[in-house]
Amino acid sequence: MMSAPANVSPLEASWNERTKAGTRVIAHAMGTLRDGGASDVFSNPSPSMKEWLDDCFKSYFGQFHHTWPILHAPSCDDPVEFVPLAASMAIIGAWRQINDPSAMQMIFAIHQILMQYLFAQMTRFTFDSSKPWPLEMYQASLLNAIFAFEIGKWSFIPRGRMLHVAVSTILRQTNMFSSESAIHHQRRHYPSEFMPWIFGKHESWKRLAMSAVKLDRDIALLYNQSAFIHNEELNLQLASSFAMWNAHGLHELYRRVRRELTQRQEYRMSQLMSITDANLPFPLFAEDVELILLGTANHVWTYRRQFAAASAGDLANQRIGIMMQLELCRNQLNRMYSIQTFPKNHTAELEVMLTAYYGREEEETSPVLLTEAMRRFAQATFSTAMLYNMLELQMCADVQQLIDITSGLYEGNELYTEIVLQKQARIAEWVVSMDGRSAVIHALTILRLYEESACLPAPWLSAPGLRV
Repeated sequence: MMSAPANVSPLEASWNERTKAGTRVIAHAMGTLRDGGASDVFSNPSPSMKEWLDDCFKSYFGQFHHTWPILHAPSCDDPVEFVPLAASMAIIGAWRQINDPSAMQMIFAIHQILMQYLFAQMTRFTFDSSKPWPLEMYQASLLNAIFAFEIGKWSFIPRGRMLHVAVSTILRQTNMFSSESAIHHQRRHYPSEFMPWIFGKHESWKRLAMSAVKLDRDIALLYNQSAFIHNEELNLQLASSFAMWNAHGLHELYRRVRRELTQRQEYRMSQLMSITDANLPFPLFAEDVELILLGTANHVWTYRRQFAAASAGDLANQRIGIMMQLELCRNQLNRMYSIQTFPKNHTAELEVMLTAYYGREEEETSPVLLTEAMRRFAQATFSTAMLYNMLELQMCADVQQLIDITSGLYEGNELYTEIVLQKQARIAEWVVSMDGRSAVIHALTILRLYEESACLPAPWLSAPGLRV
């Protein structure tokens, strides 16, 4: 794995070498920052460093940002004022492009340095909370927590979990899960900024909270544990429907803001996370459906924990509520699949949907913009579909019990023999039940969606799996 990659193209070789040089500069800058100094490596970079940073930021917004839209893209055209955030974006953007093991190890080293620095800042905040964190500190911390999981190495995950808990705890302590507190924070820290950017930063708080919850639920599913962030805590308004999230420039903002679905501002995230029907005055976007599923994930975990000790009758109402939410999400996802597959039959609805996914492309009638907007729409739908099937699977199977039994967790311990036999008997009964068969279907659907997404040019082509 540590050998140099064979048959490397000139472009890949360039990325590898520039990344090695860039990470060395970042390491020096972070060392200076850690020691209390200031570095101009980002504000006044060399021409080669600036070119590499620009390419990294472009890679970041072109790929990682679509899955984890934490930053407010219009205000990050030149994100060099806050070194930890710029460094985080740079290594994530470069990570998507390189294949040299030595360059990869240097990226991981910067990631570790960043996490150590951010942990130290959190410790200082704990002892002196009179100086609230700037938004960029939260963003850099959450980005590195997410990156620890995206890397895919188990050795990185424990620290990623700790960083996520620390960030979420500070968000909770400072009441930043509330729209009113977020707006007050922006006016306090950025009093000289004019209203459009204040609004943009408020949108960033919403996206930051949503990504924090998304990572929280991913961790809960991975470790079969309860969520750290509660649904009721998210007292933030729903994110705006127009392209403020990706559109660049005030002329784009003022042109697109007229199509904002203002009814969304009357709803809080916590309300949407508990909704069981689509009787709303505005259409749901893929991120809205994902938010509902993130709320459902909490209910599913509670239901599974109570299932072993309670009778089916005792949990009937709870199960009905969960199934209503899942049914709502399934119908909405199939609606989006239909829009993407048969756009000519859904012209008006497609226009509303794509408005939320317009990026920095200039002309809304250009083929490039429509293609990119459709790609973002399809990717958001695909990610939401995967979460939907995961929760359906969790409703059909006690995954942790299956792992315990099949991995031989209790082998050789006579004290647990009777318990193991009882659990094996329950699993044998479950295997031939409707839940057992449904679990197999959903497991195969998840596998199919994942495999097709890797080989098909358009992720939405795999959406028929929702209708299995």
